[in-house]
Amino acid sequence: MIKTKQFKAGILTGILALAAVSATHLYAGEHEGGREERHIRHVLLISIDGMHELDFANCAKGISGVNAGLPYCPQLAKLSHRGVNYLQASSSKPSDSFPGLLALVTGGSSRSTGVFYDVSYDRSLSPPAQTTPGDIAGGACPSTIGTPVGFDETIDLDTSKLNGGGGINPNFLPRDPNKGCAPVFPHEFLRVNTIFEVVRSAGGYTAWTDKHPAYELVKGPSGNGLNDFFGPEVNSVPVPLPQVTGCSPLPDPAAATPDVEKVIGVTGGYKDALGRPSPALLSEIEFVDKSIGQFVSELEKRDLLETTLIIVSAKHGQSPIDPNRLLRIPADNAADKSPADVLGPLVAQSIEDDVSLLWLTDQGQTESAVATLDANADVAGIGEILSGPYLNLFFNPADKDPRTPDILAISKIGVVYTGKKKKVAEHGGFAPDDTHVLILVSNPELSPAVVSSPVETSQVAPTILKALGLNPRELQAVRKEGTQVLPGLRLSEGDSH
Repeated sequence: MIKTKQFKAGILTGILALAAVSATHLYAGEHEGGREERHIRHVLLISIDGMHELDFANCAKGISGVNAGLPYCPQLAKLSHRGVNYLQASSSKPSDSFPGLLALVTGGSSRSTGVFYDVSYDRSLSPPAQTTPGDIAGGACPSTIGTPVGFDETIDLDTSKLNGGGGINPNFLPRDPNKGCAPVFPHEFLRVNTIFEVVRSAGGYTAWTDKHPAYELVKGPSGNGLNDFFGPEVNSVPVPLPQVTGCSPLPDPAAATPDVEKVIGVTGGYKDALGRPSPALLSEIEFVDKSIGQFVSELEKRDLLETTLIIVSAKHGQSPIDPNRLLRIPADNAADKSPADVLGPLVAQSIEDDVSLLWLTDQGQTESAVATLDANADVAGIGEILSGPYLNLFFNPADKDPRTPDILAISKIGVVYTGKKKKVAEHGGFAPDDTHVLILVSNPELSPAVVSSPVETSQVAPTILKALGLNPRELQAVRKEGTQVLPGLRLSEGDSH
């Protein structure tokens, strides 16, 4: 895994996630005189969390006031010279890492996957056996039904360790009262299959690396989707690695704590609404770009580049880009309240970043709760409220699906729910800055092209299977939602999407 150093301010999380799916015995079809082998035999999927299409446009072409106006992502630009760039690509909604990743690898939204956030709520499960470090209360099973569900770093055996202390602690997981109160692992929580399961069932080899052990999620419900998984804990305490030349991540490693997140005393983010990166963010983009170059170089050395489709995208963006739009609630004004604070005890669970997902203790009070939020919209920074029939346009009805939130309050652009002033942006919401991300598809056989029609990151999954000669409809979410392959690609002679 290659990763940038994550800002505590949260602008570019920059986890560079790799999926190497190889289908070396798949063919395009039968022809007289034998079979023709497909051109694409491998796929490299890279997610640069937080990277907007605007970031790519600026770094590939250059922008005044940054790097003397010269381009600063030569490796990504080089990929675009032999690839297709999608100018109007949207990530999942909500735009959190879990639904964002699942869009890329299942072809579906939360309607199909049943996953709304890495921390959410399920009205059909029982609490974990022990109270978690993330303050999810332990409880009885099966007598207690309905619980917050945490699948972030707080389910590690030891978050301070790079390997999570050995992985996931089952005692911190929700339990299924219908299955003998067995703990529910992240991959078991997912309702639909993944590209990894489809490729493995066809005899291919799959691998994935990501920022927490909880990202074993992508194994899929079968648990068999991955040949190889590497999930080091990004929140672990930085330590020097004396066996690696120059690897001492902090001036004083002895002073490191679990709260130290990769960049110390540095303000990241953007300088203005045009997306000019701060020096810290510029260094992150340059680091990621150099890392992608290392991937490409290694593929060339192994004579694999010609047969590898490289897809660069992002699970989510970050909002706001314009620092002048930032309003932290309640950090910037103690009189302001988040939607959850407005509703108080009526909230069973809330997730609030730059969106507010609300699960209520009494679903019968949903309409009155919406009225209360509407009356306090200015105090809570709310731009739009989704519930009932409006929410059903996006997700399964909350009264029928135990995981759907009762209310989704979309914040005004620039609003971030936090009590700390260190944050300069967040993700999870529906705003353009949250969802307008990069999608770049590259292979030496592709001619440079730009697609300006709207597409979604969920279209990446069926595109990967199509490229490998597999049926995209093997993905359950693709069948449920009718997800199409990305347009504008010609991967080999006679193969057009």
